[in-house]
Amino acid sequence: MQMQIWYAVKRGSTLFAARLTPHLASWIHFAQLSRSNMLIPADIRLKYWFYPIGNTPAVDLLRHSPLSTRGPTSVLSLGCGDVRNVLFTLWTERATTDRSYTFTTCDSEPAVLGRNIILLSFLISNGSHITSPAETLKICWELYYHLVISGKALAALQAHLVALLDSAQTIKDWQKSAYAAHLKFLSKSTLAEVVKFWQLYLNACTQKTKGRHVQEESRKLFSQRGFDGEGIFLHGGRCAGIHALSSECSKALSDAFRGYWQTGVVAGNQSDVSALEQEHGGFANPLFKLSSRL
Repeated sequence: MQMQIWYAVKRGSTLFAARLTPHLASWIHFAQLSRSNMLIPADIRLKYWFYPIGNTPAVDLLRHSPLSTRGPTSVLSLGCGDVRNVLFTLWTERATTDRSYTFTTCDSEPAVLGRNIILLSFLISNGSHITSPAETLKICWELYYHLVISGKALAALQAHLVALLDSAQTIKDWQKSAYAAHLKFLSKSTLAEVVKFWQLYLNACTQKTKGRHVQEESRKLFSQRGFDGEGIFLHGGRCAGIHALSSECSKALSDAFRGYWQTGVVAGNQSDVSALEQEHGGFANPLFKLSSRL
């Protein structure tokens, strides 16, 4: 089974594409669609929201669509956000090993795409500095979801960004790199867009902002908004569907909500919190620090 994944960003009409195997390896392509000779509507945002991770359940993009009998099955996803929908779709289709898929996805925030590319390329390279697949997945989980990460995860991100940037000085350099066998940029402008965020992330890595500072600030904001009481918060309720109406689920959601914003790790998971405490609080995650407006 082979899949193509296309990401588009309406900022500067950037388009990036990726082709993956079921094991998130093989081919990824990036391209930019030029609109220099086209009249297009401008985006006006009265409010700006940065969604590095989704706040809705992952959906199977092919659940109600017939599979193509002529070539790859094609899917268009607008406002794609993070990779949850694409990955969930591929997981549900994992038994159809003889089929091909093409995903075309669009998002208006290039920082979201920058995060997605880092995640996919990290998986493809199997975290070249990591000893085991299990450790690679653990670090990917930290980098993609936690506000505060371990020193090992930060070092892995920094090493990966250095390798990516070293291979991406020009489009020709990228084509000669080891990544080119799996990741291909089809325009200079797309490469420049992605490289800009990679460099910003790398700069943030070298600053090594202490995780305790992030935790203190998030707790302060948490308290200012009145979330530190004993009330019920259903901010993640949509991910639980109708089960969110049950008292057990609503309590679990509230505990997870408090845990995330008070500790900086998903659901306030005690094993992650304990690991960070052994590192004096860990470090701020650079992949949550930057966006086109931050």
